[in-house]
Amino acid sequence: MYGVAKSDFFTGSLLLILIGVTILNSKVFGVSTEGKVLLKTIHVVIGYVFATNLIIRIIIGFIGTAHERWSKTLPFHKGFKDELVKFSQHKKVAYMDSTWIP
Repeated sequence: MYGVAKSDFFTGSLLLILIGVTILNSKVFGVSTEGKVLLKTIHVVIGYVFATNLIIRIIIGFIGTAHERWSKTLPFHKGFKDELVKFSQHKKVAYMDSTWIP
């Protein structure tokens, strides 16, 4: 699920960038005034979808299942402070997480 959400985010971001570049270069691409208005409308709708998705993800972080909560999303687990200190001192340390298999 995480990979799919990540891929959707990058696809949506690429779509927004392409629409923005098309709007900015509408004269070069020969986009009419009506087409430019349509592109702006699509751009706004996609922005609202992103904002809604962000709000839902924040809410799910508080009320979701055990795997969706902030405690699983944020890296503040037992031993995080020690790992952070070692990392800031540029020591070469292998960091273990829940998906690490020896």
